[in-house]
Amino acid sequence: MTHAADLRAWALGVFTREAGTELLLRAFDGRLATPDLPWISTHDTVHGAWIDFDGIPAYADAYPGEEQAILRVAASLGGSASVVLGDWLAGLHCKHVQLVLAAVSHAAGIHEHWSGMSFNPDGTPDTMITNTALYPWPENDAQRD
Repeated sequence: MTHAADLRAWALGVFTREAGTELLLRAFDGRLATPDLPWISTHDTVHGAWIDFDGIPAYADAYPGEEQAILRVAASLGGSASVVLGDWLAGLHCKHVQLVLAAVSHAAGIHEHWSGMSFNPDGTPDTMITNTALYPWPENDAQRD
């Protein structure tokens, strides 16, 4: 597996952790999720890598505006760090705002909620209808495996 796949496997099943992980992998061509960063551990014997979201704020001040904003939002989504969104969203480029919106949508789990049931003409249940993401991840920003 690749490093990105390892991180995604570790995050799988916890929407907030998935959202923070995807945000770090997709913003700035994934350079906020490389194995050499202090909040990335590559010593997970099960998944190969994991993110210490609670450790990110200790390093965030060393990064310039947009990168710091993405780090702080990801730390808030994936860990227990508090962030005042208004302090960090105003300076983001449109493509990064889109990533934050997709991350918040994903963290809320909207993509997993079911909205109803479709029925056959005879009135018997057919299939469950699930919601799509309120704000989907942009396709062109994914760090591919």
